[in-house]
Amino acid sequence: MADVLAGVTPVLPGWWKEACEELSKRDEKMAELINVYSHTALTSVQDPFGTLIRSVIGQQISTKAAQTIWRNFAAACPEMTPQRVAKKHRRTLRSCGLSERKIDYILDICRYFLEEKITFELLEGMSEQEIIDCLTSIKGVGRWTAEMFLIFTLGRQNVFPVADLGIIKAIEKLYFSAEELQALDAQQKQIKILKLSENWAPYKTAASWFLWRSLNNSPVRY
Repeated sequence: MADVLAGVTPVLPGWWKEACEELSKRDEKMAELINVYSHTALTSVQDPFGTLIRSVIGQQISTKAAQTIWRNFAAACPEMTPQRVAKKHRRTLRSCGLSERKIDYILDICRYFLEEKITFELLEGMSEQEIIDCLTSIKGVGRWTAEMFLIFTLGRQNVFPVADLGIIKAIEKLYFSAEELQALDAQQKQIKILKLSENWAPYKTAASWFLWRSLNNSPVRY
């Protein structure tokens, strides 16, 4: 979802230019993608609370439906803080289009922030795996959501969401022949994808972003 809260400014990661240069040197196909999409770049939105709320809203529904519910939610909660959202009546949250389960997830996110189990300062001092472990302890937050958080909120530079369907589709299209795909089972394919991704370290995040861009002309922002 591309909508960003008012007052929250997307930030270009400081490592972005170097990542593009290095990936272009190492990988011919990546160089082609970077050349095509050089006019745009990954930006991170440093809004941990809002990002997790958006991630829950977007689970298992279409992008269009998620955008509608997010806009309804933002209108119902113009001051989007854990304190304000936690005080909203469940009826108000349901009227935004949220299911009872997603309301439970959102209230659990509020609880984590109110109890200061998650702060931007705390997260910045953690490793990627520590952040994933922390976030996945919240109801409704899985590994994929935690990886999106690492990329689009914290701007971590070496994140590769290997289970992301878009990433898999892009790699299959760019790096595998039809014959190879037919010959590989799911486990073998994942091993080859992980091996391929090692060539992109320590800039796997940038590689992931360009792989997403290869499937969609709109800039990716979560």
